[in-house]
Amino acid sequence: MQKRQVLTALAVAATVTAGSAATASAAGAGEQAKASGGAQAGAASANDSLIHGAPTVRTAHPRLASQDEAAEPEKPLTGTHYVSMQPTRSLDTRTTKEGPLKAGQSRILKWDKGTIDPRATAITFNLTVTNATQDTHVTLWSGTGAVPKVSSINVRAGETRSNQVTVPIGHLQDGTATMGIYNNAGTADVITDIAGVYGTGQPNTGEHFTGYTPLKPSRVLDTRERKATMGPNSTAKLDLSGLVPADADSVTLNMTAINQSKAAGFLSVYPYGQQRGGISSVNYMPGATTPNQITVQLGKDKSLEVYNSAGTVDVLADLVGTYTPGGKGLYYPADPVRVADTRDGSGTSGVKGALKPGETINVPFPGEARKVLAANTNLTGVAGPEATHLTTWDGNGKAPETSNLNLNANQIASNSAAVKVNHDGTVAYFNKNGNTNVVVDVSGYFASEQVGQDQ
Repeated sequence: MQKRQVLTALAVAATVTAGSAATASAAGAGEQAKASGGAQAGAASANDSLIHGAPTVRTAHPRLASQDEAAEPEKPLTGTHYVSMQPTRSLDTRTTKEGPLKAGQSRILKWDKGTIDPRATAITFNLTVTNATQDTHVTLWSGTGAVPKVSSINVRAGETRSNQVTVPIGHLQDGTATMGIYNNAGTADVITDIAGVYGTGQPNTGEHFTGYTPLKPSRVLDTRERKATMGPNSTAKLDLSGLVPADADSVTLNMTAINQSKAAGFLSVYPYGQQRGGISSVNYMPGATTPNQITVQLGKDKSLEVYNSAGTVDVLADLVGTYTPGGKGLYYPADPVRVADTRDGSGTSGVKGALKPGETINVPFPGEARKVLAANTNLTGVAGPEATHLTTWDGNGKAPETSNLNLNANQIASNSAAVKVNHDGTVAYFNKNGNTNVVVDVSGYFASEQVGQDQ
């Protein structure tokens, strides 16, 4: 078990990185934490012996990647298994001495050689941005090389929003490990909650290595149909037994909060039968419909607990994949790159301009199609004057009755999507209403064997 804790220890290291006290508590975060959960109490001090020293933080002048530099993902050397953990808060700039990120600022987190298990290759975060003074986007990447010309999350001024990202761990020649965070405009606070870590090699005693199996999205929860709207400070059990394999360790879900009230708040989704801790899964604003894809460890009886902090909220959950010991999908991480943008027609097989109501496009993905099971993507929508939602799937049959990204009129927003790839290497994107532009960034692949990217 000690080895597994070391593999996941980098999740906690960032709490110390930004200079906050190791015993920061939910109460210490105070009123500013209401929209996105409290700080994880004692997280850093509980793992000091596993980290053997805190990483340092360096403010860097960002160098944006050119189009040539960001043409396609770096070839991964080997597939990686997933090691889940109970959601844990690892970084909250609201409680650190460095404070929020300024416009055009990058922060590079660095861990000394030997403080992170060398098997760890990437980490899955729930990324939250809050207190943004201007419309902005934030990018997470390995911290090596230039800042990729992509966004991990898009937020409006004054908005609190979350998005799941999987970030490869950077490795420097001196053996240190890195991760970078970049803010485009204004100032903004960044919060990260850890869901799990990807690693190579063989599991040690007590470790549970799993692989991903992508599914055609299916709706497994809709409180509107059950007349079970959630009120403030309430919980609900999401029973997935019978819907997932008996040996499933974790699931990937697209969660959507439909806020019917004037209160801002958050949903937390965590293993049933365990303590919630100070984490958030979906952050919603007054009267808004807000999605977020999450990967979460299953609890007792293959169930999850859903907590609502404030307001009157309906909750939707779409099941998109499972992690099991026999799962064939190993993850090949890379820094994110843009593969399609309908605004300029790049990567869209000739489609240029906003998708019309009810229109579907098929986007070809780089890589060897016969080996790729799913792609880890960030989907950004640029809505016109009408609210809409976007749905992505492998393109087989009709679009499922699910959603990946909900957009208000004239909104720019993003959401992660771990989407099944068709046998011909394409992924389908469906627009429900209005005229909507679609932007797709890819940060890795799930495949049964090593994937070649050059075609």
